[in-house]
Amino acid sequence: MSTELLRRRRLLASCGSALAVGLLARPQPASAQGIAATPTMRGGSNNYLPGAPIVERIGGGGFSMTGTVRRAGDGAPLAGQRIQIWAHTTEGHERDARSHGATLTDADGVFWLEMPQIVPAFGQPHGHLAYDSGEFETGRSCPTYPIQAWKRTSCCSRPDAAMGWALIWIVPFGVVAASIGAAAMSPLLAWRDPIYITAGFAGILGLALMLFQPLLAAVWFPGLQLYRSRRVHRWVGAGLVTAIAVHVVGLWITSPPDVIDALTFTSPTPFSDWGVVAMWAIFVAAAMAVLRRRLRFQTWRIGHSAAVATAVLGTIVHSILIQGTMEPITKAVLCGLVGLAALGAIVRLRPWAKVRSLRS
Repeated sequence: MSTELLRRRRLLASCGSALAVGLLARPQPASAQGIAATPTMRGGSNNYLPGAPIVERIGGGGFSMTGTVRRAGDGAPLAGQRIQIWAHTTEGHERDARSHGATLTDADGVFWLEMPQIVPAFGQPHGHLAYDSGEFETGRSCPTYPIQAWKRTSCCSRPDAAMGWALIWIVPFGVVAASIGAAAMSPLLAWRDPIYITAGFAGILGLALMLFQPLLAAVWFPGLQLYRSRRVHRWVGAGLVTAIAVHVVGLWITSPPDVIDALTFTSPTPFSDWGVVAMWAIFVAAAMAVLRRRLRFQTWRIGHSAAVATAVLGTIVHSILIQGTMEPITKAVLCGLVGLAALGAIVRLRPWAKVRSLRS
């Protein structure tokens, strides 16, 4: 055998050996060996709450965290494992029990939980998560995640929903503008004094603001993040209360006896009763908003939503029964949108959803 032939065989053998080693050393999905347990980050366990309840969402939701839990060593996905998540959010501090929640991993070891927008606490906005089952020796790991790791959930998050985004902005403002414009051209204004006209348009403005309130609460306006949307929601709520006050005071100046009859539910006109019920319901909802920090979270959600639903129903019936300056068609469309927006927001936020405990 020639020396050149031996060199060729040695070269081929060397290349083949290198190729085999490379293939064997290539990482294999799911069954990779030697996966180390995730260590607890410094400060990651701050404000950890043992036994946090399993919930469908934390607070009002709006953002989500997701990931996969795998077993140290072979990397096999772990199903049915508790993962606790907590953070300082727009709805509470990370030390508050209402800011904590747990979820279970699915068959592929994937967990997912929705919670409010996180805001800065001691500098950088961050969230915490912990392996919370206690079944494996890996124990608990609480890495912190920057705000960029969170993804906002939205019914219009796809690029092809640009038209939907525009409609959500255009339709409410368009209907409100059409309703106010039609009322401003009503011939009935010729027989009204300025105070009565001001009171009447304050009522129309209040009805219009009731359209925006649920859209803001459910974060349905594209471009408004949860924190800013809720902040605008509070300001609009203050405007709604002010509009109602101007409406009632203007009617009182115009005719005190009629207002007294309405407030005592002795008015001969049915729409007055519905208006008074709606007024008190709005005041209750506003008072609960001011005192929300002093109320149990579940009590606040249910009570506020019930007051809002009562206010919306009363306002819609009150407006439909009145035969005044508002044009019937635009009024009916506006009332219909107010009802649909409120119903949609309540269904989306699900204030009736109770916290569920894990049963072993």
